[in-house]
Amino acid sequence: KRYLPPDNEQTRRIKKYRDIFDAFDRMDGRPVKGDEKVLIVKIKISKKQ
Repeated sequence: KRYLPPDNEQTRRIKKYRDIFDAFDRMDGRPVKGDEKVLIVKIKISKKQ
């Protein structure tokens, strides 16, 4: 992982790197960044109701 570019928004625009970083997050047991955004939206919607 240290040979890859930094995991930031600019790098994640490239699908190849986004997929690689998401796979590493899944292997490490961390939530995937795309999934985090979905969870935040779901929480906000449930609080409004």
